[in-house]
Amino acid sequence: MKQRILLTENWSLCTRDGHGPLSQEEVRQFTENREFGDPLPIAELDEVQAILLAHGRIPDPRDLDGARECLWVAEQDWVYHCEFMAPALTNEQRLFLVCHGLDTIADIYLNGELVGEHRDMYLPWRGEITRHLARSRQITLLIHFHSPHQWIRIHSPQASLDDGRVHPNRILRKPHEDFNSFHGAWPYFTPVGVFDDVALEIVTEAELREIHAGASLTAEGGGRVEIAGQIEGKAPGPYRLEARLVAPDGEEKAVVCREVTSSGNGTNPADETVRRWQVVMNLEVSDVTLWWPKELGKQALYRLELTLTNAAGVVLDQTIRELGFRKVELDGAFNLRVNGVPLRMWGVCFSPLDQFTHQWQPDRMAKLWTLIENLNVNTLRLWGPGAPYGDELYSEADRRGILLWSEFYHTWGMYPNDDDFFRLCEEEARQHVMRYRHHPAVIMWCGANEVHMGCEIMYPGREPICNRLYREIYPRVCGQLDPERYYHIDSPYGGAFANDPRAGDSHGYTHHWFVPGVEYPLLLSENARWSPPLLKTMKRFIPRRDELWPEGFEARIRHYRGEEAGLAQDGALTERPTNPDGFLPPAWQLLGKPEPVLTRRAGLLGDFYQTGSSPEGLIDWIGAAHSEFIRRDVERLRRGKPPHLASEPRITRGHLWWHLNACWPCIDSELVDYLMEPKMAYYALRRAYQPVLLSFSTGNQIHLWLTNDSGRTVEGRVVFYLFDMTRNHICAHHEQPVKVEHDRSVVLFDLDFLGMFDRQHVLCARLLGPHDALICECIDFACEERNLRFPAARLSLRQTGTDRLEISTSHFARRVELAGTGEDGDEFGWYFEDNFFDLLPDRPREIRILGQHRRGQITVRSPYAQSPVSLSLG
Repeated sequence: MKQRILLTENWSLCTRDGHGPLSQEEVRQFTENREFGDPLPIAELDEVQAILLAHGRIPDPRDLDGARECLWVAEQDWVYHCEFMAPALTNEQRLFLVCHGLDTIADIYLNGELVGEHRDMYLPWRGEITRHLARSRQITLLIHFHSPHQWIRIHSPQASLDDGRVHPNRILRKPHEDFNSFHGAWPYFTPVGVFDDVALEIVTEAELREIHAGASLTAEGGGRVEIAGQIEGKAPGPYRLEARLVAPDGEEKAVVCREVTSSGNGTNPADETVRRWQVVMNLEVSDVTLWWPKELGKQALYRLELTLTNAAGVVLDQTIRELGFRKVELDGAFNLRVNGVPLRMWGVCFSPLDQFTHQWQPDRMAKLWTLIENLNVNTLRLWGPGAPYGDELYSEADRRGILLWSEFYHTWGMYPNDDDFFRLCEEEARQHVMRYRHHPAVIMWCGANEVHMGCEIMYPGREPICNRLYREIYPRVCGQLDPERYYHIDSPYGGAFANDPRAGDSHGYTHHWFVPGVEYPLLLSENARWSPPLLKTMKRFIPRRDELWPEGFEARIRHYRGEEAGLAQDGALTERPTNPDGFLPPAWQLLGKPEPVLTRRAGLLGDFYQTGSSPEGLIDWIGAAHSEFIRRDVERLRRGKPPHLASEPRITRGHLWWHLNACWPCIDSELVDYLMEPKMAYYALRRAYQPVLLSFSTGNQIHLWLTNDSGRTVEGRVVFYLFDMTRNHICAHHEQPVKVEHDRSVVLFDLDFLGMFDRQHVLCARLLGPHDALICECIDFACEERNLRFPAARLSLRQTGTDRLEISTSHFARRVELAGTGEDGDEFGWYFEDNFFDLLPDRPREIRILGQHRRGQITVRSPYAQSPVSLSLG
């Protein structure tokens, strides 16, 4: 049986003076592990900056403006040193070294001999090292990482960069955002080093290679599993490959075997003594249980077991895949059907987990899954410019029924028009599709992020010089390996221009651009405004009180001249521009994009009271504006059409917020901050994404809509109230029965029957099901918040279960906030089902506690209410 041995011990790290390949003397000195370069022991394998931080050799680059002090790290070469005893091998066995994540330019040495070169962060490195055991099983491994910045300077001749239209860092297959401040590090933060497992693999006789599988439905209602891959081995065989399919309930559904002869049908180009057998197999199942997205049904997952044995029946290798049977129909206009049921994409863009290290972090991801599950999303767009996402993300999406938009690793503008570069990208795509093809959650492949749009903006009238990647190479790879899935050239892409909302998908940055058709786009695959994290997080980001809020500071919106509003070029070592008289305190400005960009990217600031004289007030002001933008925009997109087209099909087929998670301490459009705390905007999107949604549209008339994306027909009773906040009573009431099918958005009625009414009144609508159970609720106003006068409500709080709270109020309460403090004083990790919600006095709200805490103190407050109220939990 193939064995895998992780190399986790006896690692050290040291710096190397100079650049370029190691000299023979340097290799000898590093191999002998002399006191050369001040070696640091490595407790846990990670990237260079993480190791240096663990030893106190650098400040934490995530501290306020701390990345600048760590720029020198990526300007150096670094050498990882590991000593291990290789396992004893029989004559039938071979030994391989596998590096699953190297970032990025690395040379690999064994016992002083160069055995491999690595040039692509998105690809693993694997090489046979059996012959190195001939003299001794004691092995010294060196991995020499070249400075990415020095490597780019050496290898980016101007002739290949098309008159400056291709940024030099694009020649390196590494995230573009590692060289700029996009994620928040100023001026940039460039990780370098090992970010995934380094392991030994022992192969006996033969092994399975490049196995990929796909499940599909047959016309007769059954299922088919297509399996393709290779068997590689030096022994002549024969071999037997068995494929076994096991249903979700454990029942064996199908078995098929394939015998391979001793002749083989090819050799390994790297070693002609290794025979290669191409294998194609099909499993047929007469009846299958379908896999469904969340809300539409259960996530039935089958287990595919592939077992390779020799003539004596000894198991040589085995691989297991989980897959699901479903039929996805998707086209360039983003008409999506799953198993014949129409579905619209309501989701978020997922960015890298952490900019500090590209190492996958399961604990961090587990917290995000709790928040994703609560957010009412059905789709994650795996944003291409990031680092590779862990296999666990794909598997967990399968189990939870979350659809995945999977993107290749490109962003904004030009890439080199170079055959060697194209070969690397093609291999990335080939391995990517083979690795993830079997996952039922994956509904599409996408070639890039904003490449065509970036070119149109920067170089009008010019096609991307690397267009062959997206129009020829990637479509060919996807067509050969996974012909049933939709391939999308780029995001955004379609129509008269790349970002045309009327065809294909679009990115709705309307604070920058006027875009025709953006009110009801086909699919808005990015949409953004920004707000700061909550105060507890800001205190961690800016621990000094005088920096968090300078004495006498008051936030005010100022107007910027054109020359002030630009961004520094990638990697430019200019001082971070801050303005002591700006909208944000100077220290806050260090956490975001330049203030002129943030100011115009804010939400509806003018609709709210300007509470900018304290950090709490400023966070509430900007957070409320951010949330209100989300509510208005997403509710409109969920309705999908204007009132005068109420009888027509919905135009909009989805919306994906940019973005879910912050990967650096920052102030931006993320819903969950770097410390894994949901912002006010998170809950606004959660409410706007309710599968069954009531919403008001306001124009010449006010209409009440019901939108149903629940996968079932919704039936019940809609009750409308006009509530007088001042007198604290209902002053008008209307109700009617409703029945709305899935994938429908309908106008229930307009509010003309009210005639003229005071804008101080609250609009409230509730959908009640059997026994008057609340299905959904909508609370809105007929004017901006800054023109409303809110009562001083008295809030009440009680515990109704181990993980349940009930909140009630004496008067209307605006943006009711729940917060927790653990018995140890910990304010973090308190997640709630809903938060920052409006509350009427006639109906208490029951809220589930979702986070890690079950004991401590819960506090409820509202910005216009009387004193906060607290409760001891547990």
